[in-house]
Amino acid sequence: MEWVFGRLGAEEARKKCVVVTGCDFEGGFGELAALALARAGLHVVAACFAEEGCKRWGEREENEFTHRVDSVQLDVTSEESCAKCVEATEEWCRRANTQIYGLVNIAGAHDGALVDWNSMQIYDKVMQVNFLGLIRCCKSFLPHIKLSRGRVVNLTSMDGLRPLPGITAYACSKAAADAFSRTLAIEMSPFGVAVITVNPGTFKTTMSQAGVRTVRRTYDNAPSDIKEQYGEQYIGRLEGYTNHFINSAAPDPQPVADAVVSAITANWPWRRYVVGNDARWIWKPLRDCVPEALFDHIVQLVLRMALPKPSLPS
Repeated sequence: MEWVFGRLGAEEARKKCVVVTGCDFEGGFGELAALALARAGLHVVAACFAEEGCKRWGEREENEFTHRVDSVQLDVTSEESCAKCVEATEEWCRRANTQIYGLVNIAGAHDGALVDWNSMQIYDKVMQVNFLGLIRCCKSFLPHIKLSRGRVVNLTSMDGLRPLPGITAYACSKAAADAFSRTLAIEMSPFGVAVITVNPGTFKTTMSQAGVRTVRRTYDNAPSDIKEQYGEQYIGRLEGYTNHFINSAAPDPQPVADAVVSAITANWPWRRYVVGNDARWIWKPLRDCVPEALFDHIVQLVLRMALPKPSLPS
């Protein structure tokens, strides 16, 4: 809607700082969003889980906009780390004469496969990052964002709105993050803070391309009696279909970064950005128009045709 209501002007953008989590990987959502926001004129703190991620940002060739990016190490599962990130951002804002205006929660984890194969540790790990980590970051930065009447942008997923089999840990964490975001949007509205979700479809990223290895590792670590119910033929076919699904994903994640920029800079942003052709033309219409019972029946029919039927040992 920014083509009607406009965006932040260049002078106004230079006075604002945005924190972007999950900036470790080259070509990932976090890195692309941080660079796009800096290109739009904002100061950016690129938060990385690993020290190597921060080092890579420090070694980046300087140009007309990268001088507006600083990096900081952040473990979203740690309240102490979140507090240190806030302190580092405050210091960066003092040096740059800006105010903390926005938080973009992109840090994420993907693990697990079928419910039968998943351990409870997998659910705990994914929820700690994708859901509870998002809340920790929000609670850490909201005092500043309320003062600046700024923005919170949470990267959730279409998987949280219409989940598919084999991704329960990830889908549950994203559904929880989406519900939190919608509630937070209502609670923050009296303070003039906008809370926006970005729901991407499937894109080729470091996380998605690790999907095949994740499926195999989860199966290998499952109890032997569970593996006996499914068998090697089942996991072999599932690996093949997972690989095909990922290879057919959208190759360029830049539209996700563009949606983040719009969510931060548009004077009247959408409450939800659905990004990617599969998300916009397949998964969102299925969620909005197809009854759940019918959707489940279609998925079950496809699985029966694609995969061997698991069975209890005789």
